[in-house]
Amino acid sequence: MLLFPFTKKIKLPITKDILDKIITLGPYKADINIDTAFIMAFAGFLYIGEITYLNRKAKDFSTIKALCSNVRIAPNSHLIVFYLKRSKTDKTYSGVNI
Repeated sequence: MLLFPFTKKIKLPITKDILDKIITLGPYKADINIDTAFIMAFAGFLYIGEITYLNRKAKDFSTIKALCSNVRIAPNSHLIVFYLKRSKTDKTYSGVNI
Protein backbone atom coordinates (compact mmCIF):
# COMPACT_ATOMS: atom_id res chain seq x y z
CA MET A 1 0.00 0.00 0.00
CA LEU A 2 1.31 3.41 -0.97
CA LEU A 3 1.79 6.02 1.72
CA PHE A 4 0.84 8.82 -0.70
CA PRO A 5 -1.39 7.39 -3.41
CA PHE A 6 -1.40 9.31 -6.64
CA THR A 7 -3.62 9.40 -9.65
CA LYS A 8 -2.15 9.05 -13.07
CA LYS A 9 -2.98 11.95 -15.35
CA ILE A 10 -5.05 10.66 -18.22
CA LYS A 11 -3.76 11.71 -21.63
CA LEU A 12 -6.33 11.57 -24.34
CA PRO A 13 -5.48 11.81 -28.03
CA ILE A 14 -7.10 14.44 -30.21
CA THR A 15 -9.99 12.67 -31.90
CA LYS A 16 -11.92 13.86 -34.95
CA ASP A 17 -14.86 14.76 -32.68
CA ILE A 18 -12.63 16.86 -30.42
CA LEU A 19 -10.96 18.49 -33.42
CA ASP A 20 -14.35 19.48 -34.84
CA LYS A 21 -15.19 21.19 -31.54
CA ILE A 22 -11.93 23.10 -31.04
CA ILE A 23 -11.18 24.50 -34.48
CA THR A 24 -12.76 27.90 -35.03
CA LEU A 25 -12.43 28.51 -38.78
CA GLY A 26 -12.13 32.17 -37.83
CA PRO A 27 -11.06 34.83 -40.33
CA TYR A 28 -8.12 36.24 -38.35
CA LYS A 29 -4.49 35.18 -38.66
CA ALA A 30 -4.37 34.08 -35.00
CA ASP A 31 -7.45 31.88 -35.53
CA ILE A 32 -5.94 30.31 -38.63
CA ASN A 33 -2.63 29.73 -36.85
CA ILE A 34 -4.16 27.96 -33.83
CA ASP A 35 -6.53 25.94 -36.05
CA THR A 36 -3.51 24.89 -38.10
CA ALA A 37 -1.66 23.82 -34.93
CA PHE A 38 -4.61 21.69 -33.81
CA ILE A 39 -5.02 20.10 -37.25
CA MET A 40 -1.28 19.37 -37.38
CA ALA A 41 -1.44 17.80 -33.92
CA PHE A 42 -4.37 15.64 -35.05
CA ALA A 43 -2.50 14.53 -38.17
CA GLY A 44 0.66 13.85 -36.16
CA PHE A 45 -1.13 11.75 -33.52
CA LEU A 46 -0.16 14.19 -30.76
CA TYR A 47 -1.78 14.71 -27.39
CA ILE A 48 -3.27 18.12 -26.56
CA GLY A 49 -0.67 18.39 -23.78
CA GLU A 50 2.10 18.26 -26.37
CA ILE A 51 0.99 21.55 -27.90
CA THR A 52 -0.59 23.31 -24.91
CA TYR A 53 1.17 24.17 -21.65
CA LEU A 54 0.18 25.14 -18.15
CA ASN A 55 3.50 26.61 -17.00
CA ARG A 56 5.07 29.03 -19.46
CA LYS A 57 7.37 30.69 -16.95
CA ALA A 58 10.31 28.30 -17.32
CA LYS A 59 13.36 30.20 -18.56
CA ASP A 60 13.96 27.80 -21.45
CA PHE A 61 10.28 27.49 -22.41
CA SER A 62 10.48 29.27 -25.77
CA THR A 63 13.66 27.48 -26.79
CA ILE A 64 12.46 23.92 -26.27
CA LYS A 65 8.66 23.92 -26.51
CA ALA A 66 6.52 24.08 -29.64
CA LEU A 67 4.89 27.48 -30.07
CA CYS A 68 2.14 28.68 -32.37
CA SER A 69 4.78 30.76 -34.12
CA ASN A 70 6.53 27.51 -35.10
CA VAL A 71 3.53 26.63 -37.26
CA ARG A 72 3.00 28.54 -40.47
CA ILE A 73 1.14 28.20 -43.71
CA ALA A 74 3.39 28.16 -46.76
CA PRO A 75 3.03 31.08 -49.21
CA ASN A 76 1.14 28.91 -51.71
CA SER A 77 -1.44 28.08 -48.97
CA HIS A 78 -1.21 24.38 -49.77
CA LEU A 79 1.26 23.33 -47.08
CA ILE A 80 1.58 23.57 -43.34
CA VAL A 81 5.18 24.00 -42.23
CA PHE A 82 6.20 23.13 -38.67
CA TYR A 83 9.59 24.21 -37.36
CA LEU A 84 10.83 21.46 -35.03
CA LYS A 85 13.35 23.08 -32.69
CA ARG A 86 14.92 19.92 -31.33
CA SER A 87 14.78 16.19 -31.77
CA LYS A 88 16.70 13.13 -30.66
CA THR A 89 18.41 12.92 -34.04
CA ASP A 90 19.29 16.64 -34.24
CA LYS A 91 22.59 16.58 -32.35
CA THR A 92 23.40 20.23 -33.14
CA TYR A 93 19.93 21.52 -32.13
CA SER A 94 19.71 23.52 -35.34
CA GLY A 95 16.07 22.55 -35.94
CA VAL A 96 14.28 21.50 -39.10
CA ASN A 97 11.19 22.47 -41.06
CA ILE A 98 8.72 19.64 -41.47
